[in-house]
Amino acid sequence: MKFLSRLIRKPTLLKLELIPHHGIGPILLGMTRPAITAAMKSCGFDVTSSAHGGLYFLENSVMAEFQPDGTASFIGVAPHRDLELTFQGVDLFKKHADEVFKLFETHEGETATDVDPHEHLFPKQIVTLWDPDTQYDLNAETMPVWGQIGIGNAQYMTDCAAL
Repeated sequence: MKFLSRLIRKPTLLKLELIPHHGIGPILLGMTRPAITAAMKSCGFDVTSSAHGGLYFLENSVMAEFQPDGTASFIGVAPHRDLELTFQGVDLFKKHADEVFKLFETHEGETATDVDPHEHLFPKQIVTLWDPDTQYDLNAETMPVWGQIGIGNAQYMTDCAAL
């Protein structure tokens, strides 16, 4: 019976708050791999993959990328049924992609120009939005939701500019 109760255990909801220039949930920009692994493990989530030099958690829905010095320079989050990502009290994966864009645009302090409908980087906040599509709407698949929302640090911006 103990074995069966572990199989039907309700997953823990991972609640993450996005704070530009700081972090997402327990993962902070500038943290090392071991520190991020420990922080996520303390929330009940172990590493699911470490492909391409990054760390991935919760079925690869939460990821961290690192600089050569081993510190996190980018944190990205994709929609997942066991995850809630908020910014300024707004659940980002339960809002239409356009509403989320406008929210970050307002906090950027200026109207975005040269908008690519599939990806955008808000340079002052270093917030990225990627690939809005209805497939990421985990409730009904009827409204476009961003496929990944992320934040980076100054080094991430430098790396992006070099591309």
